[in-house]
Amino acid sequence: MTSPARPLALKSATFADHEPVCADLPGHIPGEIGPTFGRTDMWPADNVRRPANTVKAAWRCDLPGDPMWNLLVREVAFCMLHPTHSALQKAGIFLPPGKWGVRSTGQCCFYLALLRTWAREQEMPDDLGLWEVADWQAFIDSRSEQTEPSTVRKVVSAVRHLITLSPVLTGVPTLEDPWPGK
Repeated sequence: MTSPARPLALKSATFADHEPVCADLPGHIPGEIGPTFGRTDMWPADNVRRPANTVKAAWRCDLPGDPMWNLLVREVAFCMLHPTHSALQKAGIFLPPGKWGVRSTGQCCFYLALLRTWAREQEMPDDLGLWEVADWQAFIDSRSEQTEPSTVRKVVSAVRHLITLSPVLTGVPTLEDPWPGK
């Protein structure tokens, strides 16, 4: 049985498909080549030493199948794994090096995929610039009905990553924090 083909991947206006995803992470295994930005199904971190208490299936970034959201999640994840990338600095985004690793980036990908599913269910526009504060809050409220407060904090962080990084995301206008000062 063959699996259905994935839709054609969209190209990033910021990052090249050949850029390595995990090459700069601490624990990089010399000689091992990891995924590149252009890979659209998942980014396994096989080229980075995995903690003993982490199963292999959790040591990767899973990417959604929808082309627009796939590109969006790839760009956010790439920024998290490369917080000092020149494209971020040119956009005036200065992040501390080494702040996020494979596990936290993979979690962010998961939460952004949940955002995509929720947005489709709510028939939200694909243009995130059309979303209002109430829309972002409705997503967080929907997650708070289903998960623990500590998980909701991680969901809020994923949304904030999306908003912070919006100046370098393809097809996304610069977004404003829906919860300034909170």
